[in-house]
Amino acid sequence: MATQSVGQAKRRPRAAKLQLVRLNGAPVSAKPRLSQDTVRCLRALLKDAEAGKVVGISVGCLMSDGQPTYSFGGEAQRHPDVAAALSSTVMHGAMRRIFGEDE
Repeated sequence: MATQSVGQAKRRPRAAKLQLVRLNGAPVSAKPRLSQDTVRCLRALLKDAEAGKVVGISVGCLMSDGQPTYSFGGEAQRHPDVAAALSSTVMHGAMRRIFGEDE
């Protein structure tokens, strides 16, 4: 029989959750997450693209199931060197944030 400390609430056992997995064993989220800041970022980029300000895009995405993916469009699709330059720009910006140089 388990004992409790004074003032410790008794915990109920958790119900077992159904976990979906891919064929490779990776878990699949049963309910996709919605990231409002991602939606705002994409809408701002779309607005700039529709205004002719954005002519190429190279993007890495993290899907709601945890899988990373990437995509290219415009000049970045037509010219792989542009895609590589844009990707390295993102890497540089991320590293500045990691090391606190972009605050």
